[in-house]
Amino acid sequence: MNEETKAAIEAGVAALASKATVAGAAATVWGWATSSQFIGLAGVSIAFLGLLINWYFRARGDKRDQEEHEERMRKLRRDSRPAPLSEADL
Repeated sequence: MNEETKAAIEAGVAALASKATVAGAAATVWGWATSSQFIGLAGVSIAFLGLLINWYFRARGDKRDQEEHEERMRKLRRDSRPAPLSEADL
């Protein structure tokens, strides 16, 4: 066997080994993704993410509601000041 043939065989085996590694990794990821552990972990992760998002927007809503309440109270206080008494009212 000459050197060129050996180099070609080595290159072919190296390419095949690289493809086998990628295929093995893909099969591992596919197997894990279709397992019940992955589904459970994904469900817990999505639920936790939903909890965090809900908490964030609920806190923003509470702050907005508090500011609106304070503005209404200021307006009520301003609009409900008693009129000064005139001599006719006495």
